[in-house]
Amino acid sequence: MNKLYAPATGGIETVVRQISEGLKDVMQIKVLVCQDKINQTIEECIFGVNVRRCASRWKVNSMPLSLQFLRDYKKLSKQVDIVQVHMPFPLADLAYLLAGKSKKNLVIWWHSDIVRQKRWMLFYRPLCSFFLKQAQAIIVATKEQIDNSDILWKYKDRCIVIPYGIKKEVLYATKSYKEERNAHPLRVLFVGRLVYYKGCEILLEALAKTKEIILTIVGEGPLKASLQKQTKRLHLENRVFFLGQMEDERLFQEYASCDVFVLPSVVKSEAFGLVQLEAMAFGKPVINTSLQSGVPYVSLDGKTGLTVPPQNTVALTKALNWMKNHPQQRLAMGREAKRRIETKFREEEMLYRIKKLYEEITIRNNKR
Repeated sequence: MNKLYAPATGGIETVVRQISEGLKDVMQIKVLVCQDKINQTIEECIFGVNVRRCASRWKVNSMPLSLQFLRDYKKLSKQVDIVQVHMPFPLADLAYLLAGKSKKNLVIWWHSDIVRQKRWMLFYRPLCSFFLKQAQAIIVATKEQIDNSDILWKYKDRCIVIPYGIKKEVLYATKSYKEERNAHPLRVLFVGRLVYYKGCEILLEALAKTKEIILTIVGEGPLKASLQKQTKRLHLENRVFFLGQMEDERLFQEYASCDVFVLPSVVKSEAFGLVQLEAMAFGKPVINTSLQSGVPYVSLDGKTGLTVPPQNTVALTKALNWMKNHPQQRLAMGREAKRRIETKFREEEMLYRIKKLYEEITIRNNKR
């Protein structure tokens, strides 16, 4: 259960789709999500996965509000062996509470803390705490998420670390796309939603202090217009290119063509950064930030890229210039990045560990 499902894009949506499609042949999978401000409930089959999208007329702080979701949750939760909820998603917490205090095989995947909506957290925190107490297992992608969470550390005895896995189609694509290497300029790539925590404003400020470096931005979001205005204000029109959202085929070519991938996120709402995995699979070094989350665990400072303090324009500028001025070291970091992905972040391992967890919980509960 999650807010949205493909074709909606985002890190959580990607993981939900990986689990659903990856396990559909070994167990029955039912996905319950909301519509994005569409007052109509539909049921469909997407690549063999049954998906029910509940009518949702309103939206508050990016969360759909759906009475139909509350009703369907109560009904479906009584029909299945495992209920897995992807958080943060306060509507699911409420649905669980309204459905009754059944502890029937609840598994939570905790993707990130709620950081920005602090006022809402004053009201939501008690409900969230109650929900976490009911879970028989809480999955996180890295140990750092447990250690640095404002709330999750209290339930660390229930936490299980299962790293995200790189999509198989990305690994296959790395064999098909050719790199286009030129001496100058250095080509830097950003992929992600254009929202506050991604730090694109800092990236543009840092880029303005460099020379012979161009930046490609792939993605859409509410900050796109302001970022384009900032690009003009900094006189970067000839060095920054906004390509919008794109299909995988074009995106893979952008990964293959760039020299460096950058993820300049500024707060721990960026809990992992799945796009780092994709860039590293293509053998690209990463510039990321030292957030108190799993971000710096994915790409390691000095080994697979460079890690700089968040919201630090000077440090980010230095990192960009270092990548430009050290081509051999940069290539070596890219090769190490690819090796790390192939050994630490495989989709098959992620799916195997989730399946094993489901089976263990089901067997344990059947013995009660």
